[in-house]
Amino acid sequence: MLGRAWFYLLFRIVIGWTLVGILFLGKANAATLLGIITERAAPSAIEAAHRHLAQHPGDRIQLRTPAQFMAASDKQVGQWLGDADSVLAVSVFGEPARRLKAALARHVRPQVPVLAMNGEASLSLMSRNASGSLANFPAETLRDLALENIPPRALAAADAHPAARHWLAARQLWQAWGADNTQPLFAHLLDPRQPLPAAQPAAAIRVRYRQREITGDPALRVGEAMVLRRPSGRMREYATASVGEALSLVAAPTVVVLDLANMDGSSPAAICAAVEKRGQPCVELLTRWGGTSRQALEHLPELLAPAKPAALVVLQDFVVGGAEGREAVNEALRKLDVPVFKALRLSERTATQWRLSPDGLPADSVQYRVALPELQGSGQPIVVSALGKVQPDRLTGIETRPPVALAAEIDRLAARLERWLALRTKANRDKRIAVIYYNHPPGRQNIGADNLDVPASLFDLLNSLKAAGYTTGELPATPEALLDRIMAHGVNLPEDRAALKELSATVDGVKAVDYGRWFATLPARVQGEMTTGPLGRLQAEVLEAEQAGEKAVGRKRVEAVLKELHHLVEGADHPQRLKAIRDLKALEDGYHACLADRPGRGCAALGTLARRLAGYGIEGLKGWGAAPGRIMVDNGKLLVPGMTFGNVFIGPQPPRGWEVDEELLHANTSVTPPHQYLAFYHWLRDRFKADAVVHLGRHSTYEFLPGKAVGLAADDYPSLIAADLPGIYPYIVDGVGEGTQAKRRGLAVMVDHLTPPLAATPLYDQLLALRQVVESFEAASSESLKAQAARTMREQVIALNLKAELEASMADVLAVRGIGFEAADDDLLAHEVGHYLTKLQEKFMPYGLHIFGRDWSQASLDLMLDSMKKGGIASPEISAKLADSPRLEMQGLLAGLAGRYIPPGKGNDPLRSPDSLPTGRNFHAVDGDILPTRVGYQLGEKLAKQSVDRAPKEVPLGDSKSDQGSEGVILWASDAVRDEGVMVAFALALMGAEPVWNARGIVTDVRLKPGAVRRDVVVTTSGLFRDLYPNLNHLIDRAGRLALAASAAGLVERQPELKEALTAALAPVSTAVWGREPVADNRVAREWLLRFQALQAQGMTAAEAGHAAAQRIFGDAPGAYGTGVNRLTERSGAWRERDEIGRAYRNRMGHAYGLDDSGEAAHAAFDSALDGIKRTYHGRASNLYGLLDNNDAFDYLGGLSLAIEGRTGLPPEAMILQHAEPGRADVEPLTTALLGELRGRFLNPAWLKPLMEHGYAGARTMGTEFLENLWGWQVTRPDLVSNWAWDEVKAVYFDDKQKLGLPQFLGQGHNAHVKAQMLAIFMVAAEKGFWKTDATTIKQMGGELARLVARNGLPGSGHTAPNHPMWQWLAPQLDAAEAQALGVTLAKARGETGTAAPPAAADPAVKASAAVNTEKMAKTGEQATTQNLPRYYELTESAAPASDLAKRSLQLLGLLAASLSLFTLGVWLGRRNA
Repeated sequence: MLGRAWFYLLFRIVIGWTLVGILFLGKANAATLLGIITERAAPSAIEAAHRHLAQHPGDRIQLRTPAQFMAASDKQVGQWLGDADSVLAVSVFGEPARRLKAALARHVRPQVPVLAMNGEASLSLMSRNASGSLANFPAETLRDLALENIPPRALAAADAHPAARHWLAARQLWQAWGADNTQPLFAHLLDPRQPLPAAQPAAAIRVRYRQREITGDPALRVGEAMVLRRPSGRMREYATASVGEALSLVAAPTVVVLDLANMDGSSPAAICAAVEKRGQPCVELLTRWGGTSRQALEHLPELLAPAKPAALVVLQDFVVGGAEGREAVNEALRKLDVPVFKALRLSERTATQWRLSPDGLPADSVQYRVALPELQGSGQPIVVSALGKVQPDRLTGIETRPPVALAAEIDRLAARLERWLALRTKANRDKRIAVIYYNHPPGRQNIGADNLDVPASLFDLLNSLKAAGYTTGELPATPEALLDRIMAHGVNLPEDRAALKELSATVDGVKAVDYGRWFATLPARVQGEMTTGPLGRLQAEVLEAEQAGEKAVGRKRVEAVLKELHHLVEGADHPQRLKAIRDLKALEDGYHACLADRPGRGCAALGTLARRLAGYGIEGLKGWGAAPGRIMVDNGKLLVPGMTFGNVFIGPQPPRGWEVDEELLHANTSVTPPHQYLAFYHWLRDRFKADAVVHLGRHSTYEFLPGKAVGLAADDYPSLIAADLPGIYPYIVDGVGEGTQAKRRGLAVMVDHLTPPLAATPLYDQLLALRQVVESFEAASSESLKAQAARTMREQVIALNLKAELEASMADVLAVRGIGFEAADDDLLAHEVGHYLTKLQEKFMPYGLHIFGRDWSQASLDLMLDSMKKGGIASPEISAKLADSPRLEMQGLLAGLAGRYIPPGKGNDPLRSPDSLPTGRNFHAVDGDILPTRVGYQLGEKLAKQSVDRAPKEVPLGDSKSDQGSEGVILWASDAVRDEGVMVAFALALMGAEPVWNARGIVTDVRLKPGAVRRDVVVTTSGLFRDLYPNLNHLIDRAGRLALAASAAGLVERQPELKEALTAALAPVSTAVWGREPVADNRVAREWLLRFQALQAQGMTAAEAGHAAAQRIFGDAPGAYGTGVNRLTERSGAWRERDEIGRAYRNRMGHAYGLDDSGEAAHAAFDSALDGIKRTYHGRASNLYGLLDNNDAFDYLGGLSLAIEGRTGLPPEAMILQHAEPGRADVEPLTTALLGELRGRFLNPAWLKPLMEHGYAGARTMGTEFLENLWGWQVTRPDLVSNWAWDEVKAVYFDDKQKLGLPQFLGQGHNAHVKAQMLAIFMVAAEKGFWKTDATTIKQMGGELARLVARNGLPGSGHTAPNHPMWQWLAPQLDAAEAQALGVTLAKARGETGTAAPPAAADPAVKASAAVNTEKMAKTGEQATTQNLPRYYELTESAAPASDLAKRSLQLLGLLAASLSLFTLGVWLGRRNA
């Protein structure tokens, strides 16, 4: 018994120790895996982790999304990585990748394996295991290993490299997806002794239709095995039927939704459900990434037979088929010939966060969600799902948020699909088409589009529609006859009451009561904003945030809006200002209280206070008021100008509203469309019942209405306008920057068209003579001949007023020699004159206008091809593409109206990028992730060096002019498209930074160049650049903060009190190393310090001032576009002093963007930045566009100069980076560039003659596309546009200096409206004191203007508005009969029909100005002036003595009184007879 007991005791001991050993060994072998993976990969990763942990309970698998990783503290990240026995990182990009790389180096133990893939290449190269590391493996080869079809060379390299071989095997296992493959990968990472098995192939494709599903191989051809899964879950194998037959599809047009098979299936299912609800069959096509998607699309017709694919909705991001299959997919889409829509699955924001966001999509997702799909013709992007509620996984810790479908947006997509499908099935004769042309600014002088002959294009379009079977009725016989109809029925004249009344009797419209009923159906935030202004919208948004439980989002929205409005009201000159300030503060407090985590009361009660604020009538706070408003309304009818030809309507896009309420231009950062704008499109859709709408030419205004940047909601204004109507948009091929907004915000499908032919600039007249003199000087055989030629050369320089341009271009040379222009020797002057003339000749100019869809003459083709040859572009293929382009343009438009696929194509300047040919395609921009390219950076760096080299060389660094202050750089989207990011590169290079590219050429980061001298850069971004390339703004901001960090440690050592401010400034680059670069070599740090001190002196805390001083990228408010300067210069009666425009610029552009700024108001920071700008830079990368042929150049560059001048008293030095031809890139002073363009193009007979052949369209180009812009530069840079420029324009256009018959041409037919507008610009220039001329000239030109207006009516808005102060100034200087007739016309336009007191000048200064000018011109013939006080640019001119002015004024008192009496009589008679 005792032996047995001992035996049992021993047995128990052995068993116990065995169990202890097992447990101990288990604990010893247990491991921890940390995985950073995307939400998309989370479901299968969670399943795999659960399986593994069930079998190995001692192991730990910690999974985190990039968002979780970024939200964790540094301590938590360090703990995760420190505890990890293996690290997995998949698809980690951007800031998460930067943080992870730094954390891996700091916290991971040396022998811990790291597997990184599918993300940033530099992170992948940190992969390592027991067999080695990828640190020295070629990045290009690693990129090739990630391809679907790996090149043999790369496979051989991996086979020879153990770590690369392991990486490839692990990646292949992950890429096979599914828990069956992910589980063994996890097991291997946790225990490297476990071998990596071969991947188990999963079903490559799934096709769903009405809850039934078929799975199979990529092709799924007839006769091959397929598995059908029924709703009950039962499965059946087919071997002889097509997928379509197996799913019981019918022979009918069918919508196909393409998505990835490993994504959440709720979004494609919801789309199909909405489509099916409208009676259309819909199939979900779910494939693996890459080649499987390509094969599925290539075989789609036979795959779904007998169903007929009629539209494709793409939920996949990036490009379908992957980079390798992109072109093959494009070809498959061409064959399918169906419209392709991009549906957006938003995985970073909830529905409320998205709806209340200013940008719509996160900046780092725009490229892969929207831009890359555009390369395949996928467009009309609509957000269909957003982030759902958090669902944490207990075992792994990962938080997933399955998407929630956005029903209203999905229904909007389904409605658009239905409309597009109708275009495919409805007969052309039954389709109703609306064609909208551009008439902004409104008026008879401005029916046209950018470089397009609109009347002729409309005429050809109507006849093409008729030939294609559309019902058009009888069409006008000629373009001129069509223009007659347009002028009678299709013009916007919002300020001319008499013309409106006449128009009202002949055009359609919407009754106020009908519009009111429709308006009441619009979303609450639209109604609120339209009627009561921004506070009406804010109130609706606050209520939405409150209802959704998104209190933090609501608070952020309140802070952004009210900060803007506080700034506006505090600067307002209004009797209710103090009350408004008080009530705004009360409203702010109320919103914060009701949106608190524990609110005391609801937010609805604050609506009364918001309405009271709007009722104060302060511009910027109020809306348009109750419908119908005042814009284009007559007798309770909202007018719809235009005319109908059968089933085709053509009409002008409505005015924007500020024509009637000019204060909007001063106060508002963005302006909603007026009621008539909405009514116009409501009429098109619901009354005319258009099947499609065509917006003809660059550019419309609806795509620039307020709303999100991209991924707009249904109640953003562009979405309200586009609604569900298919939109086709003919657009100039070199305008892809702005055109992209029409694609993304306007949901339009583009059809690009040619530029006009471009020709080299010939010299003419005195310029040609000057060239000959220079050549004579250089070839002179004796000193006497040389001296004679030199004298003639100097005389001609003076006669041509060339001194300013030559002096500016010679500034650096003259400074080095220490001499002035007059002291320049003959050889230097001859060299500079010759160089100046050569540069003129090297520029290209447009030769006439393009007519959409009309073949070019052989002469035009030869002209363009010759210009292309000068740039090294010549081939029979390019010639054929150019010649075929017009035919393809009209073909593309008709294809769009038939609901077909319009193939994508690259948009650009054809001279520098022949890839933009042929036209007629759905153009796209370049991928912003590759900008700046290596080539673009090299050119930008070269231009940066050239700009620095313009500083005097003998002045030591630290004392030179170029070493003072900041550099102001303007960024435009259109140039980024053309030049591969040169201007971005220029900004980076100035700061001593450069991009970091991966092996595929994608920019992944930015780094500082060691030892570089860093100049401070302040960027003003256009709204287009902000929306299209937010990643590039982030890149520049990051570079600036890294540059500041490079000196941060040294700054703190000298001034410890700066630590708090620097910490705030560098918070967005938390991993940056604080260095000790000398501030003397780092102007980024020095200018930050100056701005910080100035902002702190204004009352900011150290942290606030530090953050604000680091802001360097400024633009207009989210959803707003343009600085407002061009609109104010056009509305010249809306201001008296230039500084009013400068203040408006600062108000609109004072919004910060960057790593931690999203367009919030930052006016103090902007003003502080402006104070330091000494030089400004604007790039020109187009051979077509210059500085004077568009109003954007002076809007941004001129506006920036004006704002700086308003702050500092002097304008900055302005430079133009000319790089349309990269081989001739140059940094040119604005003076030389601007005035050289004036001479080379707009005074050149070679430019004028071809335009005259286009009749009215050519005349409009001369007025709207030239003289209006010269006026804009005059206002913003009066130091550059001197009196001679106006005299010379007058000589060419009105005195026929070139003997072209221009005065007669401008006076004939409808051209007379343009001439009147041009004459009005001259009169405004004289009235405001910019142009100084004699009394005879004013009387002559003013008299002609008065006669034209009396005979034809006012041309339109702006300079000829009936209440413009210029009329009071002009009237006393006219003959009595002219003054009387003018007074009658103006009174009618103002709607003054009864007897009234004679109008007096609106401002006593206007009377005084008129008196001074009249007296001067009548008595002495001296140059007229309207200002007694000299401006900075007039300080060198002598003013007439005050006593002289008073004496002459008294002498003319009687004459003035008589003139005023005659004018008064004319006005009285006009009112009496009206």
